[in-house]
Amino acid sequence: MTAAEILGDERLALMEQWAAKAGGSIDEPLYEGAELLRDWKVFFWTPTSAAM
Repeated sequence: MTAAEILGDERLALMEQWAAKAGGSIDEPLYEGAELLRDWKVFFWTPTSAAM
């Protein structure tokens, strides 16, 4: 798998969607003891072709 980090406004837009789905905001932790969603890193993962 190859990871590409999502940065800037794109990352915030994804985290806002995630927060809305969870019933919160990006300025709240998703669960007790977690960092604020605003501070999470976001990655887009793509599979690499497997050699067989």
